[in-house]
Amino acid sequence: MIRLYELTDSYARILALAEEAEDGEWLEALAGLQGAIEEKAETIVKAVRILEAEAEAFTAEAQRMAAQAATRGRRVDSLKEYLKSNLEAAGLSFLKAGLFTVALQANSMPTCIVSDEAAIPADFWYTPPPPPPVVDKKAITKHWKETGEQVPGAEVVQGRHLRIR
Repeated sequence: MIRLYELTDSYARILALAEEAEDGEWLEALAGLQGAIEEKAETIVKAVRILEAEAEAFTAEAQRMAAQAATRGRRVDSLKEYLKSNLEAAGLSFLKAGLFTVALQANSMPTCIVSDEAAIPADFWYTPPPPPPVVDKKAITKHWKETGEQVPGAEVVQGRHLRIR
């Protein structure tokens, strides 16, 4: 770990306890140290500075790793989308690829995309607790599922996703 200051053996043991032990244990050990109050205060402040520096280093490392995880997640999404578009372009919905099976499957729920709110009939609007009224996408999707008809001003699409086994 980061060592900004050299500590005497007894204080180095206290610092080690601060890193590993429960709060009560290391505070009791700290209370049992002998020496002038100035010396004790100085070494306690040194320990505080060391622990602060380590905490900052851990925080920076956690942020770096979170950024790497997010980047990897975006790469996964990009690769899956690339594979999906290639399967669609080839007209394939199932493919055995060595150790893996790749399939395109319909999403469990269709998506409602509103393009023109003014064209949507009044039957497909509702007023939530604070007005104004909003488009009821669930009602539009339900109508599409039941009748197969699109509502003017909206489009319901059944998307597909890539499944890798």
